[in-house]
Amino acid sequence: MPSPLLLPLLTASAVLLISGAAKVRDPASVDQAFTSMHVPAALDRPFLRRLLPWAEIALGAWLLLASGAALALVGVLTLGLFLAYLVLVVLAVRRPEPADCGCFGAVGDSEVTMATVWRNVLLVLTAALVVVAGLRDVSVIRTGLEGSAWGWVAASVLTTAVAVLVVWRPTDTHATTAANAATAQPELDEDGDFVPTPAPRAAVLDEHGTPVLLNTAVLSS
Repeated sequence: MPSPLLLPLLTASAVLLISGAAKVRDPASVDQAFTSMHVPAALDRPFLRRLLPWAEIALGAWLLLASGAALALVGVLTLGLFLAYLVLVVLAVRRPEPADCGCFGAVGDSEVTMATVWRNVLLVLTAALVVVAGLRDVSVIRTGLEGSAWGWVAASVLTTAVAVLVVWRPTDTHATTAANAATAQPELDEDGDFVPTPAPRAAVLDEHGTPVLLNTAVLSS
């Protein structure tokens, strides 16, 4: 029986290839994500925005073709990339304004939620197992380790969890709130005057393209 370490290896490769291809098809989502996720200025460069999708595709292909020390190296690079993504989504989910990661272009969810955080935690674990696969000489083109049935069960659970979190879409609470606000009747006091209501919790872009909470924008104007 092939080693169960092949499963996280194939999972990491598929995630990178899908993510890179989606970003290549929708480069605007990359620009939006860099702004929305507050990528550090040192890394927010036009050439890095254009390079990122191709780097993901290259890593995904390398995972399928490499073995031994080369696979361990690409596993470390993948682990570093997934750790960077994890840090960005953790910081984004702690901010008051919503953030759009554009992780898979038009595929899967784009708004950063706790599900995004857990997805990236699992991807970090997957990349760590890729490093182990390289060190133990397990690869797609050459399998050097036999695995147990329980190992395959554990690897299958990890792969399934990653797949579910990649394609899962959260309920669009912002759209629901906006629709309810559009159809709601205005509230009147005893004298028939309108009762002021707070601005909805949503974000808009200012003239510099920076996300700003709507109620903050209303107060500042």
